[in-house]
Amino acid sequence: MVATTAKPLRVKGATGRMQRECPLCGSAELDYEFIVENCPLCCCRECSLSFLNPQPEALAGMGPKPLESGDGVYEIHAANAAARLDQFISYAQPSTGRLLLVGAGESLRVEASRRGFEVVSLSPEELGEHAPVGGVGLFAGCILYCALERTSDPIASLTVVRSLLSPGAFLMVIAPTLDSRTARLFRSS
Repeated sequence: MVATTAKPLRVKGATGRMQRECPLCGSAELDYEFIVENCPLCCCRECSLSFLNPQPEALAGMGPKPLESGDGVYEIHAANAAARLDQFISYAQPSTGRLLLVGAGESLRVEASRRGFEVVSLSPEELGEHAPVGGVGLFAGCILYCALERTSDPIASLTVVRSLLSPGAFLMVIAPTLDSRTARLFRSS
């Protein structure tokens, strides 16, 4: 499905602020790819940034339901969290230290704590409320877990993250891709 922002796609139940330009590069050349939870996913023709459009409105106190052991999905998330931390550690080589998790679920937070990291976990909205700080960074690493596409200003979010990281710290960005199995499934439905 291809459309430009001149004729925005209307989806029943989609609420929030409509982006007429790419929040990263400012281009007005946007294509609608598919719909996730009543929110169309948009892709910029210039820089390939994918984001929800309109941006969902933040609802106070409305986060995802915590997963519990034994409900099937929890074990998948726990295994995924362990694999993501393995990737981060193998690349960045940190064994301990302060780790900032943005948008990560309980499984990733618990796994990072179990491995000896001092974990601070924020939602993308909470990260957006922080102003960039000057001076020495506070964290040895950061994992943005499906967080940038949920912000209305990814550049400002990355600026905040950069200000919170110590010199030589590592950033891992986990984001959905348009060529994943999930994306192909959403496109076909």
